[in-house]
Amino acid sequence: MFTKQFTKYSRGFVHTLQCGFVTAHPEVKYCIVDFDPEHYNDRLFDSLAIQLPLALKQSCIKRKAEYLAVRYAAKGILSMAGCKHIPGTAMDRSPVWPVGWCGSLSHSNNSAIALIASEAIGVMPGVDLEFLRKNEILGVAGLLARDEELAL
Repeated sequence: MFTKQFTKYSRGFVHTLQCGFVTAHPEVKYCIVDFDPEHYNDRLFDSLAIQLPLALKQSCIKRKAEYLAVRYAAKGILSMAGCKHIPGTAMDRSPVWPVGWCGSLSHSNNSAIALIASEAIGVMPGVDLEFLRKNEILGVAGLLARDEELAL
């Protein structure tokens, strides 16, 4: 599904950053970050040059950490594509993409992903990051794969 171009590792809040493209659509780029909420603090917004929305100032650490991580992923992949802006936030909390760009953001279980594409290519990428336990995966496997695939 994804073709990895590079991975960076570090200590602290964001400990893994991986970027690449969607294998079937190389014009759609992605960035995944793994983060540790235990290393979160509000000063990270300033140090990563990401604005903390007023609506989140009183939110719990988990919510602020998720927001920061997914915006950091978006900032990273947009920057690699030559865009120096990051998505804003609409009143309904959906991302407001920089002019000329579209994308999708998702986060779950201390991971966050951003997918982006130029509006000029005419696609609207979407992503939903979910972590499932083995018994949950087995319960939905038949919806996602054919019997021949499951036998592999």
